[in-house]
Amino acid sequence: MRKLTVATMLTSCLILGIAATNPPEEHAFKNLKILPKSTTHEEMEQIMGNFKNALGVHCDFCHAPSKDSSVHHPDFASDEKPEKNIAREMMRMTHKINKKYFADALKFGLPLIPYSFTGWILLSMDRIFINNMLGLDQTGLYSVAYQVCMIITLIQISFNTAWVPWLYTKIKKDDPLLNIKIVKFSYGFVLFNFLLAAMLALAGPAFFKLFLGKNFYQATNFIWWLSLAQAANAIHIVAVTYLNYHNKNIYLTYSAIFTALIHIPIIYWLIKANGTIGAAQALFISNLITSFMTFFFAFKFHKMPWLFWLKSRTER
Repeated sequence: MRKLTVATMLTSCLILGIAATNPPEEHAFKNLKILPKSTTHEEMEQIMGNFKNALGVHCDFCHAPSKDSSVHHPDFASDEKPEKNIAREMMRMTHKINKKYFADALKFGLPLIPYSFTGWILLSMDRIFINNMLGLDQTGLYSVAYQVCMIITLIQISFNTAWVPWLYTKIKKDDPLLNIKIVKFSYGFVLFNFLLAAMLALAGPAFFKLFLGKNFYQATNFIWWLSLAQAANAIHIVAVTYLNYHNKNIYLTYSAIFTALIHIPIIYWLIKANGTIGAAQALFISNLITSFMTFFFAFKFHKMPWLFWLKSRTER
């Protein structure tokens, strides 16, 4: 009898010990139709918190109030409010979009990472070489001149913001007459940029005397080539939209890597030969190479009447 009692006590202690080491199962959520049944409390809190922060609302926006007066939170399982089903439909739509377009988004975006990095090389390598070969004072003068020439870049960015969505809607039509108008306008934009560069170079000395003083007047020596370098980007802006349209951004990476590789020896040689002006000359050459390569690829993947005047002559 004593042995049976001891055995019973030991068994009871063992069962209680096992129960103590295993925490109770987490409360399972009811009526989950989009999220998995295994969603934890922490995960649900994070998901619902994202909804609240994004929409600027509280839980009662989507969830109906509880019919139990003793409960002080909404009835999360209820489907009474239509906003909850709208949220579910939005989650379904987001899942479908991500599933359908995620691969395309990667194909479009990943090539732009090395493209952007090589662009940074072109923009920063000139200052690095000037600083190491000619000194910090020349780097400062060059940077001032570069900032002044950024006026052209700001105009290009503004133009591109309006140009890209308009061009996308027009090139879909594939209208020969409209395409000729687009080409003429593109040529006009490029020509305007080079005229603007010439005007900036001519007005540069007066601008520096009036606003920056004689300490920075030497920077006017670099404005002509830096203005041309910025103007050369107009060719790139006109052409790059066609590569974006056909999801051929990998060719932007090819042209940028090629230009970055040849930019380093070019800038070294020209700085050694011409001083700080050589850095501006090297930037102009590299921007021109990138622009013409981009234009070549755009010409390859999207047929536009870039040589329409030759056809007009042959028809006469």
